Amino acid sequence: MRRIVAFVLMLVFVLQSTASAASTNTSRFEPSLQDQLAMLMQPVVEVIAGSEIYALLTGGDARYQEMHAPRPQIARIHPDNYRPNVNRARFARATVRYGEPGRPPVMPDDVP
Repeated sequence: MRRIVAFVLMLVFVLQSTASAASTNTSRFEPSLQDQLAMLMQPVVEVIAGSEIYALLTGGDARYQEMHAPRPQIARIHPDNYRPNVNRARFARATVRYGEPGRPPVMPDDVP
């Protein structure tokens, strides 16, 4: 197991492109062999770094467990045969009116 981890780490460190290696590239449009290998290895490195085994080896297993925990379930407890009232008519208010509509008071024209 140690040999495998050492090999993977060595492979990751060897295939990383440095600033000096990028500046020695003479062609602007064609990446070097090292850059091509780094681009091919990038998804593999991401999968390895996101695995549970990698988290166990590096000591981040608690964080891995927290990030991959199932979502919390909301417990809805209702009595037997309880059905909530979702009818929109419950918002309607009854208005009781009786009598005749009144007339507004007449304002006098000679307001001081």
